[in-house]
Amino acid sequence: AEGRSYDMKAFKKWLVAATKMSADFKNSRMVELCQTKDAATAEEEEETKTYSWNEETMSQSLRRMQYAVRGEVVMKADQLAAQGREVLYTNIGNPHQVGQKPLSYYRQVLALCDLPAEMGVDHPKVSEMFPADVVERAREYRDIIGPSGTGAYTHSQGILGFREHVAQYIHERDGYPAQASNIFLTNGASNGIA
Repeated sequence: AEGRSYDMKAFKKWLVAATKMSADFKNSRMVELCQTKDAATAEEEEETKTYSWNEETMSQSLRRMQYAVRGEVVMKADQLAAQGREVLYTNIGNPHQVGQKPLSYYRQVLALCDLPAEMGVDHPKVSEMFPADVVERAREYRDIIGPSGTGAYTHSQGILGFREHVAQYIHERDGYPAQASNIFLTNGASNGIA
């Protein structure tokens, strides 16, 4: 068999394509690479940006994952429920449905963010009604949210100040820089995928 010489970049690209499975398990990316491009020159022909986490570096199991919040399991559960069977739906992340008590801290912070300031964080007896850490966090969040309040539309990725908090947390937790511009805050997984 005839051998080829590869530089390290071309070899890495070939290796990723050779080991990467497409969603249909036919490894169409490798077939495409071999049929349309010489692996040794593929990197020179196509400049691609490199990100710390991307389609090439992510778990291929994650790539093949299916979003099934409303998939086959739920349809079967609906059939069983229609037959009178008791079904406990745990596919939508509703912890109260399975008996978890509400966490009051988040509800209290949200209440103080939603209330007009004079009835909430600036009320003369706020310290009697809410714990000090709740009031402090609500004030911080109200400053980030701004004068339009919690009922107004925001940037499609979410409020910048909160995305900056998330990016900082990721950086501190993982040791890698995170950019607020790459963070998307959503109201649950369905809205993030849709």
